[in-house]
Amino acid sequence: MYFPEEETVLRGYKTPQHSADHYVRIARYPEYGGYRAFANALLENANVRYGAVVTAVDLRSREIHLADGTRHRWRRLINTFPLPEFVQMTGEAPPEVLRAAETLQCTSLLLVNVTADRTNAHPFHWFYVYDEDKLATRVHA
Repeated sequence: MYFPEEETVLRGYKTPQHSADHYVRIARYPEYGGYRAFANALLENANVRYGAVVTAVDLRSREIHLADGTRHRWRRLINTFPLPEFVQMTGEAPPEVLRAAETLQCTSLLLVNVTADRTNAHPFHWFYVYDEDKLATRVHA
């Protein structure tokens, strides 16, 4: 998470921005397949179970326990749970690790990409949506 200096925030509030003060300096985008191309490599030879509810992760036996009572072994595990939930699911973390995990902060993100075959209609890279009844908060152009 990028935390700008107070001076940077005040300068951006008072004057037009003339430099790229953004925490993302480089963006990499696949030439073919969009962001999905990043995940496709993970799916090769993967045992993906949609809709399964994980109740526990046993790091010693390398097993995932599901709500339906089944257990599945793994060679490599890719965790997509928020870290505090994952630490809790292992049931093995010492109390100080559990406490530390509970203090972590995170942000949720839903990314939807739409492309259009046209030139850019405005000079802005993105704009913000402040309507409380709208799910989008920032739209990239």
